[in-house]
Amino acid sequence: MTYDGTWEPHDSGPDGAYPEYQMHALDHMIIDRNFYPSTWRSGMWIMPPALSSWLEQWMPFDYTPTTEYGTPFHPSGMDRWQTACPYLPNVYAGTQAAFAYASENGNAVYSICTHDKEDMKYQVEWLQWCLNHWDADETTYPDVSFKYVSAKEAMQLALGFTDFTPPTFTITPNGGTYTVVSSEPLWKNIRMSP
Repeated sequence: MTYDGTWEPHDSGPDGAYPEYQMHALDHMIIDRNFYPSTWRSGMWIMPPALSSWLEQWMPFDYTPTTEYGTPFHPSGMDRWQTACPYLPNVYAGTQAAFAYASENGNAVYSICTHDKEDMKYQVEWLQWCLNHWDADETTYPDVSFKYVSAKEAMQLALGFTDFTPPTFTITPNGGTYTVVSSEPLWKNIRMSP
């Protein structure tokens, strides 16, 4: 969506208002910062099909805002890994669901999203209280504890990945063109498995 007095959706693709801006952003992350983003967190509630298709080509991990608790899965017909990222409406039930899922399956990812206009201090305190509450419940979840990790680390751990060494890049300029070579394969639109 873009804003020019009113909000306008761009269902034709992620670059409706600024052609190729997403590719320029990726280029500059690699060239300027030697960094390739592996995790996507979309806007408010939904992604148009064109954006979902673009993500499928470039990013292996996707945290999508929903009201449901989730664990990594492949979206219908897609190869990237996705997990829910609810908008903080019911942290108490969400954290309990995460602990229950981890108790039954060995691990869980719990992620939330919020807005900068919200009382984040209160939200973080409430989240921490809920996590501590379920962590202390030795009767219901005796073998479950929690830890804070990055979005990428959460996906990697939940999926059982063992290689956490980031790739290195060699960037060779040639006039206005750059050749980027990675020390290992990046996301190549293939199903990733642990």
